[in-house]
Amino acid sequence: MNLIIIGLICLISASACDKGTAGGDKPTGGNLEPSVKKELSFTDIGKLNTKAQNMNSHALDYRRSHLEMIYGTYQQVGSSAGVRWPSYPRINRMDDGTYILTWQNNTASGGNGKDTHYALSKDLKNWDYKGFLFQSRKITSSAGKDAIQQMTNANGIQLSDGRYMAIASFWTPDTYNKESYRKDQGLVIKFTSDHGESWTAEQVIYTGPNWEAHVMETPTGQIQVYFSESRPWISGSHSGTSLIVSDDGGKTWTPSPGQDPWRVMRKKWTDQDAVGGFDWKFTYQMPVGIRLNGMDKMAFSMECVTSRVKGAQTHAISVVYSPDDGKWVHLQGEEIGPTGENLENFLNGTAPYLGQFRSGETVLTYSKSQMKYAIGDAKAGNFSEPVNLFSHNGGWPGFCIDSPHTLVAVDRNASNGNDAATITLAQFYLNHSIRASKRDIQVDADASDWGADDDALYLGAVSNVSAVVRASADAANLYLLMEVKDSELADDDQCCIFLSAEGDNARLGGTSRRIRFNANGLKSIDKYAGGWTKTESAAKAKVAYDGTLNQKDDSDKGYVLEISIPKSELSISDGRLLVNALLFDAVAAREDAIVNSATTDTSTWPAITEL
Repeated sequence: MNLIIIGLICLISASACDKGTAGGDKPTGGNLEPSVKKELSFTDIGKLNTKAQNMNSHALDYRRSHLEMIYGTYQQVGSSAGVRWPSYPRINRMDDGTYILTWQNNTASGGNGKDTHYALSKDLKNWDYKGFLFQSRKITSSAGKDAIQQMTNANGIQLSDGRYMAIASFWTPDTYNKESYRKDQGLVIKFTSDHGESWTAEQVIYTGPNWEAHVMETPTGQIQVYFSESRPWISGSHSGTSLIVSDDGGKTWTPSPGQDPWRVMRKKWTDQDAVGGFDWKFTYQMPVGIRLNGMDKMAFSMECVTSRVKGAQTHAISVVYSPDDGKWVHLQGEEIGPTGENLENFLNGTAPYLGQFRSGETVLTYSKSQMKYAIGDAKAGNFSEPVNLFSHNGGWPGFCIDSPHTLVAVDRNASNGNDAATITLAQFYLNHSIRASKRDIQVDADASDWGADDDALYLGAVSNVSAVVRASADAANLYLLMEVKDSELADDDQCCIFLSAEGDNARLGGTSRRIRFNANGLKSIDKYAGGWTKTESAAKAKVAYDGTLNQKDDSDKGYVLEISIPKSELSISDGRLLVNALLFDAVAAREDAIVNSATTDTSTWPAITEL
């Protein structure tokens, strides 16, 4: 959990990673060598964590999982990629590695989209603007008048046959509120078989007011489209989530256009304004669903209207679950459902999005001024306290999980005004409990005897300085390797690795250890006794650096710590030991940590396992 994003950046203090004099004191005891200057090579985090893991391997450890921004991927996608007045950004990764970014353009003052656009990228940095995905058009409305039919809420999915299916809502403002003019509103799709370079003709698959379609494909190949069904003539708002399906690859749809969709998720809320003459309305809207790992059961994040008083609506986030077999009850009349298991209105906010890593953690994002995220268990429940992903105000954000350890988040950014609005984009790394490898390790500040498929933790959210941490073990020792990429080395740079028992009431205790170092060498090994103090240790450590300290006119590479610590000095239980890491970049004057190191709470620290 990086501190700049969650707004908990703290000064380097006695409870974290004290700054000391360059080349400062070393712990007493042990064979501790001074740092050396030599040519180093560094392991990219993208090449680590590649060992095969079972599905839901971290399901029981999900509260120790965190997202860490990869600083170098953070960017504002703007006019050079065709972005102007963007809203509802969505991103997906296709099977050839191409990312497709879609958005709708609003007027400068906001409002619903008039056209949807898209751009493609292979590296999340260079974007090729391709133009309209769905474009507004002149029509003769059902009222017999000239009108503009507009396109909004573009989304999509790559299907199992390789085609990418794009979808958008179309609506005609002049006739939107009239039941007899339903055919002027609806859903339209198109397909690409060459990763967004060309598209099929548009196909209308549903008619009727709607917003925010979400597409899923079942293991048997059925395409399911969920959407907020809006019936403004009775509600003045959305009216729950409805469903249409295709069993022939998108050629035909059930229910067919012109028919009522299947209503599958909805509940009531009280409307004190009684818009349309009703003091109650339906909600569950803006559905984003997942099929839970290894199950037929689905979970959907939902935006819910909770009240309306004098025209002002309030919203909350719910999670709604399908029956265990994934087969919905089709609601009739004023029926509501499903009921019972759902997480109802457990967060205040709007615009939720839901995903799941293969390792089991579910990720819920939503908007409450800023884009926030929470980590849930393998059944999309028991979510952690939410924290910010981005620090600016946004709206209608989204994300895609693009690898077993990364997701890409996107959000609207109008910090510089609507006319200059951009799409904020960044990739985030999943830090979770890591397995110790079993290798013959030489403590020489050289990563060559470690494996590229080792489990690793990542730091690098606040500046271009980044680090990876790995662990290995033999019968007698724990080995740690921390590689720090830093192009401008300074005496005041600092790193710490923290170790603590899993017990001790989830607090730092007498067996907790702190390893403190920088390019000058090991500063100290400390124990916790109400604060960090130096301790006797039989540890062996080596630090090496590649560059020139405190010289701004060259390009440094960074530094490496390798250390062995006798297991007898640590409190290992059932082969597990908790770990946290911190780095301080003196040039940027920023601190980054996996978990806030200024507290004594270890309840969310990742674990090193298989010790």
